[in-house]
Amino acid sequence: QNALRLKPDYPEAYIGIAKLHQEKHNSEAAEKAIRKALELEKDSPEAWNLLGGILMEGGYAAKAEEAFRQALAIKPMHQGALNGLG
Repeated sequence: QNALRLKPDYPEAYIGIAKLHQEKHNSEAAEKAIRKALELEKDSPEAWNLLGGILMEGGYAAKAEEAFRQALAIKPMHQGALNGLG
């Protein structure tokens, strides 16, 4: 939150916030934060991968697959996305 006060358009801060919410099993807040990160940086394979994980945990396998494939389109050998598809 401090990073966002200093730099409101900082996608990495939203990725960190999404991870924290995901760890606390707050998928709605996690998805909201990661989608904000993607608004700011649509070509972030890390953000797409995290979105895939959040969606998978929420039971949205088809949407998760789309997110993992988007991460791979940006970074073809992204290990997290490859694992997510597996």
